[in-house]
Amino acid sequence: MRKRLYAEINLPTDTSNQTWTLDLLESLKYFQYRHQIRETGKMDTATIRRLNTNLDEKLRKLALNMERMRWLRHDFQQPFIWVNIPKMDLEYVEKDSIQFAMRVVIGRPGRPTPSLDSKIENIVFSPPWIVPPTIMREEVVPGIARRGGSYLARRGLKAYDRRGRVVNASRINAKNFRSFSIGQAPGYRSSLGEVKFNMPNPWSIYMHDTPHREDFVKFNRAYSSVCVRVQKP
Repeated sequence: MRKRLYAEINLPTDTSNQTWTLDLLESLKYFQYRHQIRETGKMDTATIRRLNTNLDEKLRKLALNMERMRWLRHDFQQPFIWVNIPKMDLEYVEKDSIQFAMRVVIGRPGRPTPSLDSKIENIVFSPPWIVPPTIMREEVVPGIARRGGSYLARRGLKAYDRRGRVVNASRINAKNFRSFSIGQAPGYRSSLGEVKFNMPNPWSIYMHDTPHREDFVKFNRAYSSVCVRVQKP
């Protein structure tokens, strides 16, 4: 392992020692830091996977990301907000300087946050939440099938027909769910928290607050359904 780490990060300097020592522990933590892995100093699954990634695969990813960078805009009018999806953070840039930064929660692997360029059109305080069709189909409808109306009640959700009338959740199923909408009123339990930043884009993505503050202390913050949750809105 010492030789493998040295090939990656030029540490530890002693590659012949066969024992687990402090320099090996610190080298492993530095490797984890460089690869955005939780710095445990342990040979966990994520660390082993990165150590086993061969050079050809790394070069392929490097070339791919260089191509992505080539197509990104670099002439943003300042001030602007830059959300770094892989790093899972946000920076506010003004006068060519980062004025402040914060952590964000991005889309989980099954619903990744795409790269986009948009302007913040407006800010909504105490926003209501209308469940998007994808979440409706993949989470809410199966939840209603399992638990009935209690699934909505526990989440502060209500079902509405096309006339805006509250209906019993038992009427909703996988075949007719498009005829209904599921909404959540503003409040401390709201999935959007206390503020929402609207920005036009093809995916209806926006930035918003969240009641789940505990997610921001985690190393891996890919938990959302596409949208970006901000730490300090």
